Amino acid sequence: MEVAESYLSALGAYVVAIDSEFRRRVCLDCGWSTATFYRRIKPGQVLTAAEKLAIQNIVKQITKDLNTLANKSS
Repeated sequence: MEVAESYLSALGAYVVAIDSEFRRRVCLDCGWSTATFYRRIKPGQVLTAAEKLAIQNIVKQITKDLNTLANKSS
């Protein structure tokens, strides 16, 4: 018997996964290693216009996916 995931647990699981998904996507889209990601996240680091645009697009997609999940009726 399969137990359906609750609305709250689905949202919670997605929110928990956002951190690693954001990091994974930034590394993939910007061509960075995980070490570079953590180095570039420190204060004083400057991003190129292309990196900023890529990161903005990632955040927009993650936000859109969360909004879609939040608006599901079941």
